[in-house]
Amino acid sequence: MNYHKYLIGPYNLHIIKTNQFKKDVITIDFRRKTKKEEITLRNFLSNILIKSTNNYPTERLMNIKREELYDVKYSSGTSISGNNMILYFEMQMLNEKYTEKGNFEKSFLFLMDMLFHPNIIKKGFQEEQFLLAKEEIKNNIESITESANGLATLHLLETMDKKSPFSFRADGYLEDLEKITPNKLYKYYLDVLQSDTVDIYIAGNVDVNKVKKLVTEYFFIKTIKKPIGSHFLYHDKFRKRAKTVIEKTDFHQSQLRIGLKLINLTEFERKYVLNIYNYILGGGPDSLLFKVVREKNSLCYSISSHVSKVFNIMTIKAGINAKDFKKAVKLIRKELKNMENGKFTEEDIEKAKTVYTSSFLSILDSPSNLIGLYEACEYFDWDLVEERIMNTKKVTKEMVLAVSKKIKLDTIYLLEGEQDG
Repeated sequence: MNYHKYLIGPYNLHIIKTNQFKKDVITIDFRRKTKKEEITLRNFLSNILIKSTNNYPTERLMNIKREELYDVKYSSGTSISGNNMILYFEMQMLNEKYTEKGNFEKSFLFLMDMLFHPNIIKKGFQEEQFLLAKEEIKNNIESITESANGLATLHLLETMDKKSPFSFRADGYLEDLEKITPNKLYKYYLDVLQSDTVDIYIAGNVDVNKVKKLVTEYFFIKTIKKPIGSHFLYHDKFRKRAKTVIEKTDFHQSQLRIGLKLINLTEFERKYVLNIYNYILGGGPDSLLFKVVREKNSLCYSISSHVSKVFNIMTIKAGINAKDFKKAVKLIRKELKNMENGKFTEEDIEKAKTVYTSSFLSILDSPSNLIGLYEACEYFDWDLVEERIMNTKKVTKEMVLAVSKKIKLDTIYLLEGEQDG
């Protein structure tokens, strides 16, 4: 496997040459500073640009073209990545070894058609496709409130800090959706092409020089962009005492959420030690939280902890009976304190290391995962697989103890179900 990066001015081109897979994958990322009022617009663009093009204005014609290209797969999406938000497009195709010569170029040009020749009428997206995309986005936005699990996490983050990007709703907002018109969306599309930082990733058994020539010839963005800065979000405000909020809901089961902020982690701690800490506390199947809160005290249906490194936060989530709220919180606080006091074993650390080193190796299992690896290197300064494995093995109990003292309890949130209060 060989990695090549080309700084082409208007965009960065990353080519990962490998003969390990039958498929080639292209991912194109458009990035800019996170703005709450633009999230719904970006979701709309993500949806509508792959529905039709000027040359293939109907779903039927898009499907015919897709089948001509040996059932090429394409998708799109958005994410909030700390201080930045990403609009991405991905295409997966069989390598020419299994199709025919020129299939990569034809597939790439089909993707370029979606990006640069949208189905536009009178400086606005075609009405029928616009309404179809709008309905799908509306359904996505509404679906988050249809489960207690999703709603509890959303409300926790908004309670922690409703102005922070970590609390923004990734699917967007209904009030913003209603303001979007075909013309407004097209205007925003042009702004994305003009203003966003762009990275193109291509992984597969490709001719590097031919691919570079193809991209530079047909990727029609010429504007030089300024660097957009770090994705990482840091905190400057911390509560002296955790805030507790209880809200009632008509869902059956209660959902407990605890939000914590990470303070002044070193780069090594964020990349490696935090993984081990989280696995021992609540990230693994035999974690402290699982053994104490669920198995020993039978206070929850499920319990786990999750880390968001780019936002510098950690969340603990559990499905409980509302009557057990205080006891569950007390036990969780105790396990957080036990981590600070070193009440975990070397065996716990070794188990966590084994799990993570195995997960790092799985990154090499697909071209999409490979692209994800190099995206993480580019955007977050993460390391490659061999370095990750080597550095994970260096983690000691003392390092985990140091991290445990940099985790600050911020908010305790209960979404109280109607049947178990």
